[in-house]
Amino acid sequence: MRKLLVLIVAVALAAVPLAAKPPEEAVLAELAGGIVGACVGLLIGLHIVRYIELATAENWSRFLTVVGDLSTIGFIALGASTGVTLTGTALGVNGNILGCFLGGAGGVLAGIFASFPLIALTGVDLDIVVVPAVTAVFATWGFNLGATSR
Repeated sequence: MRKLLVLIVAVALAAVPLAAKPPEEAVLAELAGGIVGACVGLLIGLHIVRYIELATAENWSRFLTVVGDLSTIGFIALGASTGVTLTGTALGVNGNILGCFLGGAGGVLAGIFASFPLIALTGVDLDIVVVPAVTAVFATWGFNLGATSR
């Protein structure tokens, strides 16, 4: 885990742009950064849920499982928003950071609700793919509301 954090910080510090890009040209890179961030957030949240399941007594397990699920949702939104913000800033885009975090929060909910029909149609649980992707799309959209280049 420590190696992953060191890698993320090193990439963020090394990603200083040579020339600022217009916001329209940075959207796909921001989306990719958001997907990576959402997946990291998902892994952190699932790690917390697993720890809670292993460490709790029987009478607290249901309550703490709900807390763990909510923390997973929060970490997905936080990871996607952080990934989009770091990528956009590294590419020289002055984006809407508040809009990014609000878009990430709304994107998690939209991703959860979008996965229900997919489960009904395909019979396959696609939450682990759909939720991070939709969250990254919403966070990218929020970041680019009123964005300018440096």
